[in-house]
Amino acid sequence: MVDVKKKCVGAVLMVAVLLMASVLPALAATTGQSSGSFELGNEAPQVVSVNLLLEDENTDANNQMTPQTEYALKIVASDANGYGDISKITVYIYYDANGDGADEPGSDNPQTQATYQWTSSGGWTFVGPAGSTWGIDTAADQSRGPVSTTTTTGTWYLHFIPGKVATQSDEDDSKWIIKVVVEDGNSASDSMKDTDNEMQWYGEIQVDDGSFDFGSVNLGSSDNPITTPNDHNIDITTVSNGQHKIQAKTDAQWSSGGNNVNVNTVSESPGAGEITIEHFNANDETSAAIVQTSYTDVQGLTSIGQTSETGTTSEIYMWLTVGSEGIMSGTYTGTYYVQIANA
Repeated sequence: MVDVKKKCVGAVLMVAVLLMASVLPALAATTGQSSGSFELGNEAPQVVSVNLLLEDENTDANNQMTPQTEYALKIVASDANGYGDISKITVYIYYDANGDGADEPGSDNPQTQATYQWTSSGGWTFVGPAGSTWGIDTAADQSRGPVSTTTTTGTWYLHFIPGKVATQSDEDDSKWIIKVVVEDGNSASDSMKDTDNEMQWYGEIQVDDGSFDFGSVNLGSSDNPITTPNDHNIDITTVSNGQHKIQAKTDAQWSSGGNNVNVNTVSESPGAGEITIEHFNANDETSAAIVQTSYTDVQGLTSIGQTSETGTTSEIYMWLTVGSEGIMSGTYTGTYYVQIANA
């Protein structure tokens, strides 16, 4: 009996094993997989907007620039592949002589064009003209981007400074163009022009000869020239982006200790206790004009053209006439002032 039971149990176990073996192949055949793929084409980036602002990034510049003043250029760009696909932004700021907006960028030049560039690897840089007074503010909170981002759009700020001799434009004819070119990593690009910008007049002046001397003169003497410097004139250097002129004036009195002489601004023949000073841009006293005590034009220097960044040097000759009486002996000093003005 014992042997029979063992055989029955063994039979049951064998059946169970056979049933399990028959079920497993059916379960493995109910699932499967296959790899798929697609290629997404590259979309070119888009320049959404370009706005010229004052340095504060909030105030509109009204399409006007002045050399040596900082401005913020706000650029909004997008890329359907994501704003991170934008790899380069190039900004050209250039002169348009006839103002029709059709001109394209040329070569960088202190008077007519500057170029700036942003790259995803290096940020903003100044490209040219090298060695000029065009500038860029690369502080972290100034020239920067992208900021204010969404999935596809970013904002960039370029803080730039126009050079001293960036050519003056006018309302009717010449203009300045700001062209922005945005590129992605596949060299696809888009551009936008802001064609209605003006460059305001700019000028600066420097007196190269800080002092001058008429030497020893006598009462009643006329038309005494400058003796120092030896070339009998003072040199004035001007830097300007347009037509300009030089104006001058002198103190109303010249002094020696406690003694004063009055400057006559009317007559070439000063009265008692007076002197008269004349000036001209050439060594020709007969063409000279009397120096006033308020700014007036220096004859011959009323229409000086646009300069290079090193400037243009002009000469001013002067002559002193002394009244015949009423002046104590001594060394009299006074100041001759010059200024630059838009012509």
